[in-house]
Amino acid sequence: MEPIASGAAQVDSSVMERQLITHTEPQYPSQAQPRHIQGDVRLVVRVAADGTVQEVKLTSGPPQLVEAAMAAVKQWRYRPMCFRDILFPL
Repeated sequence: MEPIASGAAQVDSSVMERQLITHTEPQYPSQAQPRHIQGDVRLVVRVAADGTVQEVKLTSGPPQLVEAAMAAVKQWRYRPMCFRDILFPL
């Protein structure tokens, strides 16, 4: 996986799950309901040093679900990452 911002550390999703403090579920799009569209939307997320989501990029997923997934993830908040008393973006 390539970094999406210079200076940002790449962190495994399992580590980031433990850092998540605010989680918003995506709203299932009304246009996807009649067609029973489902699936995983995979995203690459850049998190600022303060724990806010700064950038979200799509890697894969059903097009009808992407907008809702991205909107939800943009509201997430993470515990700021610190190493040797220095906060850094992810």
